[in-house]
Amino acid sequence: MRALYIDPFSGISGNMFIGAMVDGGFSPKGFIEGLAPLGIEDDDVIFEKREKNGILATYFNLKSEEDHHHHHHHRGLDDMLAIIEKSGFEREVKDLAKDIFLPLAEAEASVHGKKLREVHFHEVGELDAAVDVLGAAYYTLLSGVETVYVGKINTGAGMVTCAHGNYPVPAPATAHILSSLDVPLGGELVEEELTTPTGAAILKGMKASYRPRPEGRVLKVAYGAGTRDNALANVLRLFFLETEEARAPIFFSCNLDDMTGEAMGFCMERLFDAGARDVSFTPIFMKKNRPGYRLDILTDGEKEAAVLDALFTHSTTLGVKKFPLEKIELPRTFCRVATEAGPVATKFARYKDVEKASPEYEDLRALALERGTTLDAVRRAWELRS
Repeated sequence: MRALYIDPFSGISGNMFIGAMVDGGFSPKGFIEGLAPLGIEDDDVIFEKREKNGILATYFNLKSEEDHHHHHHHRGLDDMLAIIEKSGFEREVKDLAKDIFLPLAEAEASVHGKKLREVHFHEVGELDAAVDVLGAAYYTLLSGVETVYVGKINTGAGMVTCAHGNYPVPAPATAHILSSLDVPLGGELVEEELTTPTGAAILKGMKASYRPRPEGRVLKVAYGAGTRDNALANVLRLFFLETEEARAPIFFSCNLDDMTGEAMGFCMERLFDAGARDVSFTPIFMKKNRPGYRLDILTDGEKEAAVLDALFTHSTTLGVKKFPLEKIELPRTFCRVATEAGPVATKFARYKDVEKASPEYEDLRALALERGTTLDAVRRAWELRS
């Protein structure tokens, strides 16, 4: 499976993401052609190599970006969606660009206490913001990646000047979008705004999920240059990976105190039907010393939506904690070993100088039924194998 791992150790912005994609080998040609109906031509676009603290990265921007920032008409959401629609990109690109832009509109509406259709976009530019979300959508779809992961996000620190005054980093719109992502913040402290509202919206719109960098074959590494020069290299790093897993496993957990045993059993069945790997109920005492149960669910990432649907449909919980997991495994081999009871498929692994072995339960069970004996007797035979 092809995966994109976004490493925003020095933040993320729209132009950094597009620059990194071009740095990864994707041509600017189709992107610029898609922008032509918006009045943007080759001469209006900058793609060039820039060195950032010894890292050679690709820089992207509009030459007239400064003019666009200073000559706003403060368009509303419908105006911005019309700009996206006017572009020359395929329908799939336009739809993804709208999915990326919508979190920006929702953030502005929340910050300013307005309805979605009443908001005007102060903290992001107009044409340059539309170009950034179109570019992010175009290159993501062009890359053919099946899933997108993101590491810890460095927002930067200090103060940022917005339309309504000075605010601490992250800017209000950025902070609102980040609050809806299950992604930790962290990184080297830099007194600059490193993650922009558009950068955060790209992660939200692409449904990037947090996890440490997944295992897999690195196909290429790319760097997109930011506009600033800091002690920390102002670049966005992308890893294009070939991984064996579909998506990172997910662990869900919630507490219940108002379900019967029959209802919990039925819920467990539906969770397994939806694709959960493991489901368990643990007796607990909740606040005010009320007895209850903790429901824990382990599932593969690609089954997340189906499992959540089953959980909210068949349990009384109103919320659930979600934890992306990184599984650490020892290299292992499989073989069938001879025992007095019969052959048993066995997993072998080694940690330092210690060999570990584990018999397959289904083989033990089959031999016990075949011989009319106990599971323990078959296991002892396996333990005494030569």
